[in-house]
Amino acid sequence: MSDLSSRTHLSSLALITALALVPVACTDSRAAPSPVAEDEPEATVPSSSLIVVENAEVGQWLVTTGSLLAHDRAEVVPDVSGKVIEVLVERGAHVDEGDPLFRLDVRNAKLNVREAKANLAGLEAAQALAETTCARSASLFSHGAVPSSEVQRDQAACRQAEENVRGAKVRAQAASKSVSDGIVRAPFSGVVAIRSISLGEWASVGASMLTLVEDGPLRAELELSEAASIHVQIGTQVELSALALPDDSVHAVVTRIAPDLDPRSRSRVAEVELPEHPSLVPGMFVRAKVITGTRSMPAVPRAALLARGSTWRAFVAVDGQVEERVVQLGPELDDDRVTIVRGLEAGDSIVGSELAQLHDGQLIH
Repeated sequence: MSDLSSRTHLSSLALITALALVPVACTDSRAAPSPVAEDEPEATVPSSSLIVVENAEVGQWLVTTGSLLAHDRAEVVPDVSGKVIEVLVERGAHVDEGDPLFRLDVRNAKLNVREAKANLAGLEAAQALAETTCARSASLFSHGAVPSSEVQRDQAACRQAEENVRGAKVRAQAASKSVSDGIVRAPFSGVVAIRSISLGEWASVGASMLTLVEDGPLRAELELSEAASIHVQIGTQVELSALALPDDSVHAVVTRIAPDLDPRSRSRVAEVELPEHPSLVPGMFVRAKVITGTRSMPAVPRAALLARGSTWRAFVAVDGQVEERVVQLGPELDDDRVTIVRGLEAGDSIVGSELAQLHDGQLIH
């Protein structure tokens, strides 16, 4: 019993000791103060980073569409009929003015030439005889040997013989031309776009044999609406780009304008002469910006704007603080500036750099 009592007494002492330590630990925990962080001073914006918004002259334009055309495009046709006996060009071939394109069978035309020349020779002989008769009758009349009526008849025969010879010469020339027309030649310098006839086929007068396109500078035909056409005149500046080459712009001016509107489409055609450009070809569809005037708009460097989501922001200095504004952008300028449609005015001061950490209400020093 004495051993059990001793163990019980020792356990009680240990429990009392543990309980006595608990309040001490709690007291120590409350006594350890938590460190309090001090507020750091907010960063300010240096006034040296401010720039002043200035106005810039910006072109006003209207957008239209059109097509590129060669200055000359011709359907080449023969002046005489005949079988094609030689084809001298193919699609894409470059030809100079007067170069032969086709040869036709002109054997019948050559026979006609021989016939016309023979007929001319006979009529010239008849004219010589008539002139001799006229001279003899005139001499006899001067001696009173023949009446005046006979002289007048002979003179009429002389004039008729002269006209017959003149007509025969024209027919002989026409026959000779038919022979030379058997060689179909290029009417101007250009490139063969389409060959419509082949060796051995029959070429008819007025039927197209090939299509020839001039390979010099192109022209653009632009369609202007009725409302837009009153703002365009000869000399108006135009910026064009082919839909196939959207990043390759060409600058030119309006050179010709149709005098009236198309009664069906109610549109008016303006022509623009283009400078040499190796990538542009006839038939391309183009988009054109036609400059109709200028207006003054606020403009700022692109670096002075910050994109947040789908909007652009500028940070304006107002009463010594930064004011964040949503701005609407306008056309871009060539010197890495952009115009502002809404949100800024000329004379406003804005922060020009290091915009990422700026916020509304930040102080400017």
